[in-house]
Amino acid sequence: MSQITWNDQQLGFFIDMRDQQKYKVVKIGNQIWMAENLRFKTTDLMKKTLFGLINKSVGATSWVHQNNDNYLPEFGWLYSDAGCYDAAPEGWKIPSNQDWKILATFLKGFGNAGFKLKSNAGNHWKKEDPNATNEFLFSALPGGYVNFSQYGTIYFEEFGQSANFWAIDEESEEYLVYSIQTDDNELFESEPFHRFAYSIRCIFNEK
Repeated sequence: MSQITWNDQQLGFFIDMRDQQKYKVVKIGNQIWMAENLRFKTTDLMKKTLFGLINKSVGATSWVHQNNDNYLPEFGWLYSDAGCYDAAPEGWKIPSNQDWKILATFLKGFGNAGFKLKSNAGNHWKKEDPNATNEFLFSALPGGYVNFSQYGTIYFEEFGQSANFWAIDEESEEYLVYSIQTDDNELFESEPFHRFAYSIRCIFNEK
């Protein structure tokens, strides 16, 4: 299990023993979240996907923006639903719908959550948000998403404009996406699109 080392009461780090990647973590309310996008490369194509398909056509379950590893340290991989199954390190999980709702409630609602989670360091967002505070150091970055066709064509969309994160309820097998836009203060909930890939922010698994 990946052990968390705390620098203070809010900030810490852990090392994923699978690939020795080091991640910042942050405590927000009673939850412990990654403060960085997941960077674990997934390759298993034999899992059943959200839509009951086997993702053989494109030969991958995760992508880095523009297939350029220079983006990986900050933005991490973008994962298809098939890639989500084995993505999280031991002791962590992809957050459920309820986990995201608890976070939004702590941040005083979905209407205020986006600007409180959005990174305000550097020039990552195409349109600078004067309201962005990142007050809980979640540091959401606009990695966009991947649109991969059944014929193997890859489209990288909304880089610099949106941050999109998976939510999965394992018992109900319900998949959702939580998004932050460059020109909006909200945290949005939506259903994932067929053959899209999104970022992952893991949450510590208390079970």
